[in-house]
Formats: sequence, structure tokens, C-alpha cells
Amino acid sequence: MKVNPAHIANPSTGRQIKAAEPDFTTLNDQETAYFLGEIWKPCGNRACDYGPTHHCLRYAPLWTSYAATSCRRSEVLGWMWDLINWGRGLD
Repeated sequence: MKVNPAHIANPSTGRQIKAAEPDFTTLNDQETAYFLGEIWKPCGNRACDYGPTHHCLRYAPLWTSYAATSCRRSEVLGWMWDLINWGRGLD
């Protein structure tokens, strides 16, 4: 006897579909590229203690790591940061 499992399936209700939608928006590729470009721009502030060519946002490497690898926050924070050469990638 042949049985079609689709006959006993229960499709999702509108309420279940609405509950599964994320409560926050995510960035698309262009928005992510713009965000990362902005956080890596040099400071440009002559009054800054570190000079005009440094990056005032000290979390730029962390945000870049999130965007590039899709790792969780705890995973990225557990990396050995001194082994990363930001010009070439991982050593």
C-alpha cells in the first residue's frame, strides 16, 4: 500500500510564520561593505593622541571578523589576535 506523507502534514499557520520572522534587520552586501569601509577609515583628527592616520574605532577588527567569518561573538573573542596579520590574513 502506497502512502503519501503530504496528506498527514500540518502546514505552518500564519501565527507560526509571523513568530519565526526575525525581530531585527540584517545588512545586505552593499550595506556591510559601506559599514566596514567607514570603520576602517583613518581618524583624520589632528588633535587625536595617536595621530591622524590611526583608526579611532578600536573594535574595527572585531566587527570585520564577525562580518567575514559569521562566527559567534564568543568564538571571535577567543581567537589568538596576535597571530592575525590584518594585511595578509591568518599566519
